[in-house]
Amino acid sequence: MEPQIIDLSGTYTVTGSDETGMFLQNPELVNSNWNLIDGNFPSNQTPFKNVDITVDPEQQNVNLDGTYIVVNVSEGAIFLDNPSAVNPDWDNLTTYDNEETGYISPKIVTTGNKIVGWFILNDPNITDIYFNFVALNGLYKDDGKKQIPFDVEVAVTVQEVDEFGNAIGIAEIHDIIIDGSDLTKSTRAKTLKVRPNFSGRCRVRAWRRTPSDLDFEGNVVDEVKWRDVYAMARIQDDNFGDVTTLQSLTYATNGALAIKERKLNLLATRKITTIINNAPSSVLSTSNRADDIILSLCLDNRIGNISTNQIDIENIKNTVKEVEDYFGTEKAIEFNYTFDSDNLSFEETIAMVASSIFCRAYRRGSVIKLTFERLTTDSLLLFNHRNKLPGSETRTVRFGNQSTNDGVELEYVDPLDDAVHTIRLPKGATVINPKKIETAGIRSYQQAYFHAWRAWNKIQHQNIAVEFEATQEADILVLSNRILVADNTRTGTQDGEVYSQNGLELELSQSVVFEVEKSYTIFLQHTDGTVESMPVSESTTSNYHVLLSRAPKQALSLDRSHYASALYQIVADDSSRELAFLLTEKSNNDNFTSRLTAINYEHKYYLNDALHFSLDIPVTNLASLATNGSASEPVTPIGPLVIINDATFGHCLNFNGSTAWLEVDANRLPASYTKTAWINTQKVTGSQGIICSDTGSGAAEAFRLAGNWLEVSHGWPTTEGNFLRTPYNGGVDVWNFVCATYDAATGTVKIFLNGVELASLVGVQQRDLTLDYLVGAFGGSGSNTFDGQIYDPQIYSRALTPQEIEIVFNSY
Repeated sequence: MEPQIIDLSGTYTVTGSDETGMFLQNPELVNSNWNLIDGNFPSNQTPFKNVDITVDPEQQNVNLDGTYIVVNVSEGAIFLDNPSAVNPDWDNLTTYDNEETGYISPKIVTTGNKIVGWFILNDPNITDIYFNFVALNGLYKDDGKKQIPFDVEVAVTVQEVDEFGNAIGIAEIHDIIIDGSDLTKSTRAKTLKVRPNFSGRCRVRAWRRTPSDLDFEGNVVDEVKWRDVYAMARIQDDNFGDVTTLQSLTYATNGALAIKERKLNLLATRKITTIINNAPSSVLSTSNRADDIILSLCLDNRIGNISTNQIDIENIKNTVKEVEDYFGTEKAIEFNYTFDSDNLSFEETIAMVASSIFCRAYRRGSVIKLTFERLTTDSLLLFNHRNKLPGSETRTVRFGNQSTNDGVELEYVDPLDDAVHTIRLPKGATVINPKKIETAGIRSYQQAYFHAWRAWNKIQHQNIAVEFEATQEADILVLSNRILVADNTRTGTQDGEVYSQNGLELELSQSVVFEVEKSYTIFLQHTDGTVESMPVSESTTSNYHVLLSRAPKQALSLDRSHYASALYQIVADDSSRELAFLLTEKSNNDNFTSRLTAINYEHKYYLNDALHFSLDIPVTNLASLATNGSASEPVTPIGPLVIINDATFGHCLNFNGSTAWLEVDANRLPASYTKTAWINTQKVTGSQGIICSDTGSGAAEAFRLAGNWLEVSHGWPTTEGNFLRTPYNGGVDVWNFVCATYDAATGTVKIFLNGVELASLVGVQQRDLTLDYLVGAFGGSGSNTFDGQIYDPQIYSRALTPQEIEIVFNSY
């Protein structure tokens, strides 16, 4: 077969060439014979043949080989730094159409450092620059047997520029090493903080100094990205008025970087105006005391915006101090809360703070004051048929409590873990319908405990409700005031108005009947609205006259035109307690009267107010007990102390009689006290500490079993007059309620067993109030340890009465 001859002559555009040949641009469009090559020649190519090539003299051949500096890379182009200075053939491109060749495929090889930048930071006040570098997949080498850390060094160049971006300063180079890891494959990151030797506008660029290990036989993970650059200007003034600035540092992990909108939760204490010497301080300081917070809220121009003459600072300070002294701990007067909503009124805000410390805020005229709800025998007003609207009174008496709730669940925030914890009462009981209380501003177990017990005690012991409309005298009342209310729902109420006074004899508006063998008490209302009580007896003058046991503390108002005239109420002593009520609701009517709702006043409401220490154990292991704030003081379990689930009480402490006890950081012991605990001892020999001091010498104190004796001592060694003991007949492996009280005013010590007083002693010396104490041991190093179980050890900050101790005993 004759060889086929193909004519490929034509004028073509050359797009490139190398050592193997020349590349033409779409040659088949110039000469269609190119299409005959495919299928007519072996391997679709002709034999080698010499051809004549003539180059268009108008276009010069160019060779652009060279080593160039890349200044920028975009999606479609590479920008070189003055390429004509490296190779003059770049100037020959002017002979080409549009000064560009056809498409070519040049071979590009990078050498040296890979630089990213320049970038202009166009702020005339720059003083600091932060560069964030991130290795998202980690930095390591892995040969299949082990992971090897691979550190990467990066560097940056910072150079001052003018307002047009032209470099005018010396280029500064700074570097940092991003550490690899042989343990983790997670993100590695570093921030390079640069403070250049100039301030103002600059340009920056960055590059990697550490080359990749291409010779490593294994997997190399070393990709580093320049994540961020931040230019900062130093602030000269650190006082921003009422604005607080925060700086948060976060490691650039995958999880952190995935968050689109970062939120920051933190604990902050605001600097506020505090009370010093009953006056506002001139310097702001931090405080979580409720009196300081109330003053600051009143003076804040965005909240209260009132002047100091509208604040009874002395009353507020004294009332808060009264709360602290009453409960025996500063925790009771703390308020820790963030008001993050602006829909609360000033009055609601003050009320929230006051309620957290067991108080009510009110105005007398235009002046803000506080009143403290506490155990008291004093009533503020007496209401009878003279100052109650006829027929307006209704009473509801129930057997059992007034509420449908059978328990309390109170939530508070524990500062140890900033988690919400719950106090549940009654302890260990199955509650179907608890009263759920969400508190605000309470961050201590003690304060929450007091609130929870008050709520539960009121549910248990309120069984009388009264509602009536009162005259203008009720305007001075504040919720939680104690008042006396005569029962005008029944006939024969012995109350009325005092007409005249002659020494100790009073002439009354109503006749009085005195029954034989009964003693009576009269309640008198004074001009300031307060009520005074004293014994009263029958007068020989007439049934309209009575004899007082003593002179009233104030002169009686006998003018019937006075705002608060002298009213009286006479009751038999066996019923006088039931006449006291606690004001729970008050609403003003249009006719200058007030609608009042109250519940029976009971001292049992405040029985647990005296609690100084309580060890409530809602957990099943001691590790949780030591960290979750279940005790009202910091506690530390020592030795093989364990919590067991007892059939009688549930969770209780189990002591081994030798090397286990509980240490309590007391901070401050109360001068008077009541110590209570349920104990189940396994022996009646030797010394077994129940609740004692952590030292066995000097002014130490002990409440312990000494053999078959139950003993209280102040001072060691014990001597006549500083200790009291009584036989312990509780037996072995039997639960018994033990109690000891001490009244510091009289030095009286009493011992109780199962709610019954067994012994007492007067004149016992005070003990050291600075000592910590132990549960289940007595003395240094935990000697005299208890053998058996102890449940719910408690210390009250006063000597409870025998009646109160019986109530505590029966509450379990």
